Amino acid sequence: AWRDLQRALDAAQAGDIVVVRGGVHPAIRIEKGLHVLADPPARILFPPGAPTGARAAIEIRAGMREAVTLAGFTIDPAADGVAALGVAPAIRAEGCGRLALIDCRV
Repeated sequence: AWRDLQRALDAAQAGDIVVVRGGVHPAIRIEKGLHVLADPPARILFPPGAPTGARAAIEIRAGMREAVTLAGFTIDPAADGVAALGVAPAIRAEGCGRLALIDCRV
């Protein structure tokens, strides 16, 4: 079991299912086809101080033949719950063949 979500995603092999424990997690990057399931539901926070166009809360750069599934996540604009308009996008996917969002709140 990994304590750091990003390290778990980096260590996973394409096609793996990564089960995430509930709680609050910093922004993540997915660079291969993965199925990322939060159980219980989890929150992903926008990168702190991110200007418009900067890194997204969830950045996906998988291959054209790869599928990414995100399930059970809430993407929050700020750790303190205050909406931060004009920040980075919630999810940015480039090159991903298929993206499925299941029971996610953005």
